Amino acid sequence: MLYGAARDGRLVWRSADEFALLEPPIARGTEWASSDAGRTWPGRLDRWWDHLAFGVPPFLLLALSVPTSFVPRVGTLLALLLVCIALLYLTDSGFLQPA
Repeated sequence: MLYGAARDGRLVWRSADEFALLEPPIARGTEWASSDAGRTWPGRLDRWWDHLAFGVPPFLLLALSVPTSFVPRVGTLLALLLVCIALLYLTDSGFLQPA
């Protein structure tokens, strides 16, 4: 974690005798986004991880349900099962729950 933060320019050293502090990307806002550290793939992945973890699994399940629906006999049932699992994932993560 420290190595990745150092590559992205988020590692702060006070002195040789003090501890290292990880500076979150939001602390420097536009400076961090416009720097080279904000353009690296690990930096982007770190910044957008919560959105990726929320959106990618249901999208992949829905995309997989389309070719699955063309399998003879069980395709429709499996496609509906994949769609239900995707909806359950969204419901379980709090997206579709009432406020």
